[in-house]
Formats: sequence, structure tokens, C-alpha cells
Amino acid sequence: MGYTTGNGRDMTSVMYRMEGPPIHEQTLGSADAMLLRLLDGDESMGGTKQPYDPRIHFVLIRDAYLDANPGNEDLRKWLDDALDQFDAVYLGTRPGFLEGYAALKEKITPWGG
Repeated sequence: MGYTTGNGRDMTSVMYRMEGPPIHEQTLGSADAMLLRLLDGDESMGGTKQPYDPRIHFVLIRDAYLDANPGNEDLRKWLDDALDQFDAVYLGTRPGFLEGYAALKEKITPWGG
């Protein structure tokens, strides 16, 4: 089953098992394409592409952790706060991959930190 609810979630599928937690999957083609752009030394492909937005991967991680830890409101708050930081960094004109990573590292406090 797939669902679309906004940036990042449109690439996520959720498979429900007969027993146990759901399985979250995502197409990794976008990450592969971004890696190739970085290796080629032109992340924007001559200005034709926007820099990569890793938020899609964090949304998948968030959903999987929440499904595996139902009722853990501290975890939900931390993940939601981190997602707000992704939105702050990537809203509007996206930074380059390395610049975006550095901004996230500065803004997000590690779990338990």
C-alpha cells in the first residue's frame, strides 16, 4: 500500500504483515542519482536540477521508529522536532548536499544528548 501526504511521504510504501509491525520501504533511486551527481562534481547538473533533499529518507525513518515504538511520546516529539529542522533547512532554496548536512548537524541534538 502506498500513500501520499506531502514532501517525502510520496515515495514511501507501507506493507502490513499478518502479524508484527508494518514494513516501510522506499525507492532509493533518488539517492543513487544524487550520489552520481556528487561524484560528477556538479550537483545541480548545470543548474537544471535542485540540490538533493534528504528529508524523504528521514520521514521514512521517523514513521518506522514510531510504528516500532507505539506510545513513546518522547520519541515522537524528538522525531517531530528533528523533522521541523529538516523543513527549516530545506524550505525554499535548497542548500547543497554538504551544506545541508552541516546545517542539520548543527540544528539537531542527538537522541539522549
